[in-house]
Amino acid sequence: MIGDERLLVGLCYRSPANETNDNLLLLHTLEDAVQYAQQRHILIMGDFNYPAINYTDYLVNSGPDTDSYKFFQKTQDLFLIQNIHEPTRVREGNNPSTLDYVFTDEENIMDDIQYEVPLGKSDHVCLSRNMTTSRSTSPQQGSKLQYWKGDYHKIRHGLQGIDWEPNCLVRTSLACGTSFMTGFWLSRTIMFP
Repeated sequence: MIGDERLLVGLCYRSPANETNDNLLLLHTLEDAVQYAQQRHILIMGDFNYPAINYTDYLVNSGPDTDSYKFFQKTQDLFLIQNIHEPTRVREGNNPSTLDYVFTDEENIMDDIQYEVPLGKSDHVCLSRNMTTSRSTSPQQGSKLQYWKGDYHKIRHGLQGIDWEPNCLVRTSLACGTSFMTGFWLSRTIMFP
């Protein structure tokens, strides 16, 4: 880490035989980690054993009351980025699956992910990667928005005028958040000098 930047690292193994209460505890632990991290980068990795989740296509092949679905939704609600998109478990007679996840709090900070041969008799690949947590602090060209001068009353009034029900209740949290952020970024120059 450079300067005063910090990194919160978490490691997890979730047994496929976990009971619902243990899975709920994992969801609360993820919430606590994100809350605790606030001004830090986050790296949470491990063997989560949720074969029904497909982060590449944002799909869960199970119903909304399942532990897999709840885990997927929680990671989306916490804006965690899952960086592993190739199978990590390969066993003869079984379909290859992605059971090992590496979550970060930002996109594009995981570089050069390598899927290496398993250690010993393990059926899980070894992952190696580079993580960029600091960017160059050289001056950037162009103007910067002055967020402290924003017309927050106007922003609040504009948000109250949106009919959120048809936009968000029938969509995933990711789609709803993406819709909100798109509108925000398009209008940011009007709201901030």
